[in-house]
Amino acid sequence: MPVIAGSLFALHPRLDEVVRGVLSRNAVPGAVVAAVRGKDSFLGLYGKKSLNSGEPVTATTAFNIASNTKAFVTAALARLVSEKRVAWDDPVRLHLPDLRLYDEQASESLTLRDLCANRSGLRRGGLIELGADASTQTMDLLARVVHLRPMAPVGSRFTYLNAGYMAAAAIIARVAGCSFSDYLTRTLLSPLGMHHSAG
Repeated sequence: MPVIAGSLFALHPRLDEVVRGVLSRNAVPGAVVAAVRGKDSFLGLYGKKSLNSGEPVTATTAFNIASNTKAFVTAALARLVSEKRVAWDDPVRLHLPDLRLYDEQASESLTLRDLCANRSGLRRGGLIELGADASTQTMDLLARVVHLRPMAPVGSRFTYLNAGYMAAAAIIARVAGCSFSDYLTRTLLSPLGMHHSAG
């Protein structure tokens, strides 16, 4: 598929203007916007990748993708499910035997499906209250969930929690026998030609 880099004006006369307006109103310094029409893909490059250096955004500028990483974790786990190396209804403790929730019944009943569907029963902000931050290592963070009182029984309702995906990534690494990043690169990013992305 040929990539037409530069302005999105070629795709639609107002698209370039709309994107610039959205970025300006939201004080976003730089972005890459991709669009596909038929067999052509269009790449709009906007603004600066660094306000300090003034370097412009390029087609290879890397951006954080925030919670979109959850889709990558789930896709990687789904691949292991399709290979019958794990099952969605496997208890998490089968793969992370040291993981403990607030009570033993919850610890035993939490499944891989619950992790990826945000059905752990734990509340979102709880880990911050336990002193977890961006520098906290995954297994150290997961060891703290035992102190979180649940909002609901496991599997009973949606309760958003990033740590569920951290646990899923740790399981992927154990089952695959390599780091989560290596597994994701080998099985998903590289086959898709995402050579400037990192897991």
